[in-house]
Amino acid sequence: MTYDARNNKISDIEQEFLDNTWRTIGINKASYDEHNNVLSSVSQSGWQCFFTYDTRNNVTSYVRQYRYDSVYTNEEQYFYTYDSSNTKTSELLQTWKGNEWVNKSQKLFSHNVRLEKEWNGKEWVNSRQNVFTYDARGNTICQLCQNWNGEKWVNQERWLYTFDDNNKQTSYSDQIWKDTGWAPWQPMRDGVPHGN
Repeated sequence: MTYDARNNKISDIEQEFLDNTWRTIGINKASYDEHNNVLSSVSQSGWQCFFTYDTRNNVTSYVRQYRYDSVYTNEEQYFYTYDSSNTKTSELLQTWKGNEWVNKSQKLFSHNVRLEKEWNGKEWVNSRQNVFTYDARGNTICQLCQNWNGEKWVNQERWLYTFDDNNKQTSYSDQIWKDTGWAPWQPMRDGVPHGN
């Protein structure tokens, strides 16, 4: 591994031990700005990535390209926004189609809801949401997952948590929605629910 003057890792070599000899199979590289934010990275697996940041060092965009033969081709790009507290408020995903970027999905973040939408070619439509409930001390006591059926939100799964007076988690349960009520989640084996 090699590092720059600010101790950022700028390259590492991946090797395998073959025929009693260490052989290099790839090199990963990265570059940084003056704030030690990663500007670009290249992996031996064929991916190349580029990043931009706002004045508070939050990632505002992220582009991924993949190398086909010797040519890098756009694959996907993300855009992010933040509030004044540097909390992420949105994430937009676009994919490369032909010769242009096309909307694919977006996530909108608030304290109580994480909303996911899909692009149908004309407009954004609801897809999925996670709704969070908190106790008086700010601990998450319920995370509810719902899917959009075209008309309304439909329960899918929820996670319940309890905490003691020191804010240490004391219990956790995972439940799935069955017709009209909640039931304990059970692992599937050969397509059949099995108890723990």
